[in-house]
Amino acid sequence: MKTCSTCGHVQNDGNFCGKCGGKLASQVEGQTAAARQPEQPVQQNSEQLEKIKEQSKMYLGYFVKQLKSPSGQSDMKNSLISIALYILLTVIAVYTLLKNVLSNSWVGYMGPSFFQILIYATIFFVVLIGISATAVFLTSKLFSEDVKYTEVINKFGGYYVIPIILTAFGIVLSLIKSYTIAGMSIYIGLIIAFGLIPVFVMIRQLSLKSKGIDSFYAYLFYLLLNVIFGVIIGLFIADSAIGEMIDYF
Repeated sequence: MKTCSTCGHVQNDGNFCGKCGGKLASQVEGQTAAARQPEQPVQQNSEQLEKIKEQSKMYLGYFVKQLKSPSGQSDMKNSLISIALYILLTVIAVYTLLKNVLSNSWVGYMGPSFFQILIYATIFFVVLIGISATAVFLTSKLFSEDVKYTEVINKFGGYYVIPIILTAFGIVLSLIKSYTIAGMSIYIGLIIAFGLIPVFVMIRQLSLKSKGIDSFYAYLFYLLLNVIFGVIIGLFIADSAIGEMIDYF
């Protein structure tokens, strides 16, 4: 028996439908094709899962390598993953800490949701990283050897292993209600990520090569850029929803 794929008419033999002229397919072929259709999404999901597992293993190896030697060679993809992972963990840590602390008060937790904190914190942290990277890039261009902007971001991400560990530790401490030490761990991670790492990258960059101007003046120029950019961005943030959330905290 053969079935028309167009109108569904069934006839014993022939290659084309006697009713509409469409192409006929045997029931066996139709069943085989129908049986194969569900396998495609399953196969695609399996391939995606394997890719995720492979990428996770690669990043874990990178993470261990950077933990042993933070100043070693890093690649852009894993550096960006480290920065994104740190931002996500910081948001989780801050939200967990605030919710656990304020939930124990008589008014309960009435703060922003997790997704609100995630959106505003991501914007805020990306701006901070952008300011620091721009300052390092411009200072290097004027006082040291030229470096690409993406290379600066790559260098930043290579050192984010320690802030990631400190923030993850802060989350664990928050869950066991050790709020003071958890807050200190998260705070130290923030200082390292947005304070010490950019400065260290700048110092290393200036130590590679100088264009005849003393590196001390280059460092002062770097600090001046950070202050100027910081004031401009600070005024912008103060008038935005991010500023309202920072005031709340």
